[in-house]
Amino acid sequence: MNHLTNQYVMLHDEKRCIGCQACTVACKVLNDVPEGFSRVQVQIRAPEQASNALTHFQFVRVSCQHCENAPCVSVCPTGASYRDENGIVQVDKSRCIGCDYCVAACPFHVRYLNPQTGVADKCNFCADTRLAAGPVSGVRIRLPNGRAEIRQTG
Repeated sequence: MNHLTNQYVMLHDEKRCIGCQACTVACKVLNDVPEGFSRVQVQIRAPEQASNALTHFQFVRVSCQHCENAPCVSVCPTGASYRDENGIVQVDKSRCIGCDYCVAACPFHVRYLNPQTGVADKCNFCADTRLAAGPVSGVRIRLPNGRAEIRQTG
């Protein structure tokens, strides 16, 4: 892999998450995600019985993992799916032909074909919006509900 200029991770604090889906809604609005689709989800996992007889639900963030050896990138016949200099797996919408290969190849099932544009879409760590101002050393971008953030690691 080439040297990354910056590298980002999304942190989701499962201990603070209450499963309200505010992050999912905020993402949909901010990124104009069509109804019935999402770039990020919070899945509710089966409750676990605690030793004090309280029931605890697990709320797990599910979105693009920006895999180091991303299957979606390797199957793309046009090079529309690629890893940028910050390690973010991106989709060049002008090169995407809507073949659906990347959607099928994603092991996390977090890509979709946008029915309005006919091209693949997925989480890009808000690269077009919140990260668009440019990387800042030690950047921490708190997401709208305050329970998740994007951090620069490299």
